[in-house]
Amino acid sequence: MKRRVVITGMGIWSCLGTSLEAVRDALYQGRSGIIFSPERKKAGFRSALCADVPKADLKPYLDRNTRQLMPEEAQYAYMATRQALIRPDWIRTISTAMRWDSSMATTPWLRLR
Repeated sequence: MKRRVVITGMGIWSCLGTSLEAVRDALYQGRSGIIFSPERKKAGFRSALCADVPKADLKPYLDRNTRQLMPEEAQYAYMATRQALIRPDWIRTISTAMRWDSSMATTPWLRLR
């Protein structure tokens, strides 16, 4: 029996950019999302290099309680998933639930509207 997969879209939220176009451009231009962090150096880390990932603004999409329970990684995954599912004819007509299986995520189920 063959199994089939349907890819409905792609999304990304990373240190290279917060859209597919931005990440593509960063890769083609050889830009890095790695920065020198004075905070890490001051804290005594052996390396002050880290990825600079922009914070996600979830206020338009999620209520306060849900936002507060979400770890940073889940926020990035949520924004990337929103990008992947943004198809006006589809997202408005179907109630879509997504599940993230991550050991770092504390809120496994979220409903997109």
